[in-house]
Amino acid sequence: FVIILNNLPLIWDLSNPKEGFVFLGRHDINSQDLYTYVSFIEQGKQGRWLFENLYMSEQQEPRLFRPSYILIGKAAWLLNIPSIWAYHLARIALTVVFFLVLWRFLGLFFRAQLEQIIAYVFTLSASGIGFAVARWAGGSTDVWIPESVTFLALAEAPHFILAQILMLLGFWFYIKGLKIGDIKQYLYASIAFITLSFEHPFNLGVVLGAILTSSVWLFVLKRYKAAYLLKGLLIIIPIIFTGVAYQVLELYQN
Repeated sequence: FVIILNNLPLIWDLSNPKEGFVFLGRHDINSQDLYTYVSFIEQGKQGRWLFENLYMSEQQEPRLFRPSYILIGKAAWLLNIPSIWAYHLARIALTVVFFLVLWRFLGLFFRAQLEQIIAYVFTLSASGIGFAVARWAGGSTDVWIPESVTFLALAEAPHFILAQILMLLGFWFYIKGLKIGDIKQYLYASIAFITLSFEHPFNLGVVLGAILTSSVWLFVLKRYKAAYLLKGLLIIIPIIFTGVAYQVLELYQN
């Protein structure tokens, strides 16, 4: 139901063509950005592993590393489908992956299945009341910032929902690491977070904030061994910042 409702505008416009117009597969929020991502898919189809920002007129070296669009571009080349279709199909496929990851993640916190289902439904469909107060608060974040609402993120570019998948997976492995003190779990969490640093680097503020504050709080409560908490921080944080360092270096050199 969520997938159908989320893609209803796309389905409607594709099935109701207007004479003299071509539907470009975009919607109102972040409409300018869509073709930046489509250009990444095109570059991936053409054999590139590192991308240029084609919205710049200056000379540049192709050094943008975007794991999501590398994979989508290669898949589009393999299946011989238009980049705009690859964009939307990848978004829908990642939506399904997100559903599965979210369900398993919520299972960490709810023992009763009914409570887990309620949390699941709220996460996928809940929003603010910006639509009702737009006349007085036109800039309400829940109607124009996709990352603020999961339902909006599902309708955005593929890497938006991938970012949420990576955050949940990172937290999932981090929590497992705290329970058993297994270094492998922290390394898995680090892989999720470093991939996130190439897709939505600003989400790392949320990640680090959550990990640091929860570590302090769990240490005070003595819920987990202090050695497990320290081990997690010493492994995850340096690895995360290698991805950020690459992004900063790329910006300065290019």
